Formats: sequence, structure tokens, C-alpha cells
Amino acid sequence: MPKNIKRICEVTFTLTPRNNELGGLSGLVDKLEAQLLEQPKSKCVKTIIKYPNSTSAVTKLIEETDGMMKTEIYVDYPDEIDESGQAIKRNGKIRGDEITQ
Repeated sequence: MPKNIKRICEVTFTLTPRNNELGGLSGLVDKLEAQLLEQPKSKCVKTIIKYPNSTSAVTKLIEETDGMMKTEIYVDYPDEIDESGQAIKRNGKIRGDEITQ
């Protein structure tokens, strides 16, 4: 996870059908897939966490999904100050492949 984050606004986990891979999070992904995708014949399930306070807990959770869920994180970065002294708000989206960088 990049270190220059002011605040995590939202973390989105997307579960889609897999091709016989083993699940992460001690089988949680397997249980979610069975209950939320297979039974109702759904193609996708999203879980959204709003404004988590612990960046390290979010990082650990993402690592424990072991790549079985697509992850996107919406963040606020520290404000920048322009030439006139005004604060410029910055935000962005971090995708799963950018999280471990």
C-alpha cells in the first residue's frame, strides 16, 4: 500500500466465479462463493468497506484474499499547496495490482 495516503475512503472487494482455485481467508472465499454466487446464480458479489481507520488491517485483509477477489481502494492523498497558498485536494483509486507496490 502506498505510504502517502491521508485516508482510505472506500475498499471494494469483488468476488467472481473462479476456475477451481483454492480460496483464501481460511475458506471464507469458498463459503462466500457457494452462498452468494452459486445458489442465487449470481455472476458477481461486491463488498464495500467505508472509511476504515486501519490501513494495516486493510492491507492484511487484501493479502489474505490471496488474489481471489478483485480489490479497489479509493483514497484521499495529503493536500498540495498551489502557488497562491490554496490547498488542492487530491484523491485517487488504487487497483489490486498496485496495492503491493
